[in-house]
Amino acid sequence: MCVAFFRSEDQTVCIENDKRPSRRKAATGLFRLTLCAVIAVPVLVTLSRMIGEMDHDLIRHSITAMPPLAIIASVLLTILSFIAVARYDDMALRLLGHRVKKTDAIKSGFIATSLSQSLGFGFFVGTVARWRCYRHHGLTLAQTAMVSGVVIAGFMTGFAIVLACAAAINPQGLATLSGLDLFVVRSLATGLLLCAAIYLVLSLLAPRITFRGWDFNLPPIKVLTTQVYLAAFDVIPAALALWVLIPTDAGPTIATFVPVYLMALGLGLMSNAPGGIGVLEMTCLMALPVTPPEHLLAALIVHRVIYFGIPVVLALALLVAREIRGETDQAACAPAPIQGAAAIGHVPLEISPLLAGAGRAETALAFLGDKSFLLSPCRSAFLMCAEANNSLIMISDPVGPRSAWPELVAQARDAARARFLSLCFYRVSQDFADVLTEAGFNIDQIGSEALVPLEGYSTAGPEKRELRRKLKQAAKAGVAFIHHPAGMAPLAQYRAVSARWSDEKGGERGFSMGFFDPDYIQRFASIEARQGGVCLGFVTVWMSGDGTEAGIDVMRICDDAPAGTMQGMVHAAAEAGAHAGASVFSLASVPFFGIAAPQTVFEWALAYGYEKCPEWHGAQGLYRFKNAFRPEWAPRYVGSLGPVALALGLMDTARLIHNPQTSALGDNEEEETPLFA
Repeated sequence: MCVAFFRSEDQTVCIENDKRPSRRKAATGLFRLTLCAVIAVPVLVTLSRMIGEMDHDLIRHSITAMPPLAIIASVLLTILSFIAVARYDDMALRLLGHRVKKTDAIKSGFIATSLSQSLGFGFFVGTVARWRCYRHHGLTLAQTAMVSGVVIAGFMTGFAIVLACAAAINPQGLATLSGLDLFVVRSLATGLLLCAAIYLVLSLLAPRITFRGWDFNLPPIKVLTTQVYLAAFDVIPAALALWVLIPTDAGPTIATFVPVYLMALGLGLMSNAPGGIGVLEMTCLMALPVTPPEHLLAALIVHRVIYFGIPVVLALALLVAREIRGETDQAACAPAPIQGAAAIGHVPLEISPLLAGAGRAETALAFLGDKSFLLSPCRSAFLMCAEANNSLIMISDPVGPRSAWPELVAQARDAARARFLSLCFYRVSQDFADVLTEAGFNIDQIGSEALVPLEGYSTAGPEKRELRRKLKQAAKAGVAFIHHPAGMAPLAQYRAVSARWSDEKGGERGFSMGFFDPDYIQRFASIEARQGGVCLGFVTVWMSGDGTEAGIDVMRICDDAPAGTMQGMVHAAAEAGAHAGASVFSLASVPFFGIAAPQTVFEWALAYGYEKCPEWHGAQGLYRFKNAFRPEWAPRYVGSLGPVALALGLMDTARLIHNPQTSALGDNEEEETPLFA
């Protein structure tokens, strides 16, 4: 027994591939053959009787008299349909994380789908045809079978929604076929569309579903929309390729014919008969009794030659040519070099030297264990990122030379497209926002970061009167502030304070800020607030790799701590940063603040919310606290490719922040994990 493993998102999938046919496989094949016989044989018998009652001369005349323009239109529509047909494989390969060139995937998809659609037994024929193509790319038979399964599932999902839309618009033909009332057919179609809408809402708001201890992650919204898009551009042109062959004075309207053809096509595929032979014709004849059967059958015969015959001949020719040439196709798409995260407190080996030269303190988020890293081709720069349900979120500016930033942006776009995800760059500086603008991204300000100059830092001056008052209150209450070097934090006391804070705030936060984890906390120096031997709170202190910037990260405080305790911890952290040689101290960002002249609808909404809804976000209190240190305010932005991508990106970022992943995404810091194709 051969067991094949491959990665799909963050899971490892195991598929057993028996070298000898198992009883189960034999039984499955026998069942499909029986099903085909049970469906196709009676249909063919009935169809032959119907044909026997028709005027054969009229059928021949309808075929020979068919207008050349109608035949040309049918051929062009068939080509349009098969352009979509060939792209199902590219979608499936991207979903499964296999690296195959798009052109090779499209060519192989055309071959496999044409053969399986025309010869019947789609899964088995398609799998064998695909394996003859994808074995050169290193895919096993089991992996190829999974590709076929995803192709079929994707087609059926999109097909069902397209059929439901067509039936909801005009259910007449399906009502005639089924004998059901128009209202019932339309209600069933509407119910199916409602289920699709519920799926979209769940994918957006609750992408992870837990049922009886099992966790199910819904695919991104773009997967469903792509399935519907491909199905629509596949089956609707296929329907029109037949419709144009029916004489206009005898044929049904497009609105009536399309759902009938879709149902006939679906039943034909389910029958596993070659090209759905018999089932397709029988369904159309029964559902369209007003159309003269001789004209309709003549159109079906020509359609079968054009839509099923020509593609299968081309597919066979391409497959034979490939086998004769013995193509190796070893060159797959160069993968975006993304490193999986290491354990909390560690980073992949290739990231460490780049972090050592980083100029921003917040790059220490790399040690949080909830991010992956997109490396530039020359591996001189990287972006921190995380995959949410519908988005690929890049956080902060790239680490590395500015010359490498445009390439990283292009790589990020390719990685998101490969995974059917929206792309969002979260909390970036003005410098990186300019690069994103040049790359075609929309830029919106989401807040401002407080940066305190540390040269000559002190609490002197009238502008820091409020800060001095708070520090005096803490001193009067007997609060002492103790500096602990990295690795020396009193974790037991910190854990107790953090647990109280987490209970009061509704849980930990992550992704854009640190959370409490011993391995993470011990990496950094910290300031402890202590009163009478009791720990009242603590703050960890980031330091950039090059030592030029320090900053606050994890901040925890007891709710009964004396006034000025928080200000005292931050002040002590700033002094520690200055003592370590940093020139700037980051107090992190204040959301919604600093948007003085909104340029977009989104910025206007944030500015309005900051001024008019202070009780909703609490940002004004955060501003007052940080402004007591008289920082310089630097704008921070979010980059996206449109309003939908922006909305999805911010929702998924909020989900990452409020539901932090406290375990590493990767298993081995030396192993490169292909999270994105």
